[in-house]
Amino acid sequence: MFYVVYVMLGGLVVGSLMIGSNPSPFFGVVSLVLLAFVACGILVVSGYSFLSLVLFLIYLGGMTVVFAYSVSMSSELQPEAWSGWSVLPYFLGGVVGVVFVVMMVLGGNLGFLYLGFYSSDCVGLSIVRGDVLGVSLLYWSGLVGLLLLGYVLMLTLFVVLELVRGLASGCVRSVY
Repeated sequence: MFYVVYVMLGGLVVGSLMIGSNPSPFFGVVSLVLLAFVACGILVVSGYSFLSLVLFLIYLGGMTVVFAYSVSMSSELQPEAWSGWSVLPYFLGGVVGVVFVVMMVLGGNLGFLYLGFYSSDCVGLSIVRGDVLGVSLLYWSGLVGLLLLGYVLMLTLFVVLELVRGLASGCVRSVY
């Protein structure tokens, strides 16, 4: 089971490097989907299946729509590929940075993986999983934050739609 977690953590690092060094918005969307999938897989292995499902739906439902609008308005005829020489220095610089941070912080000790024995199944006389209890707190105690998050996401959608509308109309047009 630990090998699966190590492969997923490696995918998390590679996905982050792919997002940081993407040559085209098309590849940024693919990298974001890969990163969201791997991160949610790590959460499932850790025992937080409900949280993983919620995050996966938010990332793929919300953020990919914004990327789709951006990509459709800024499409290139010949996008630059991953194998281009302009992408390689950024990717290798990220790999060197990740290796340096791992060597400095961990010092060779891979004991940072805690899979949470009390997070995956019921504890004691409880019949409800630990991650499902957060749903009631999300809608009761976190109501203000949830409403603020909805407002910010709606505002972000309108800003992106206004930016990709073009120079012909809207508040972002050039004035001669």
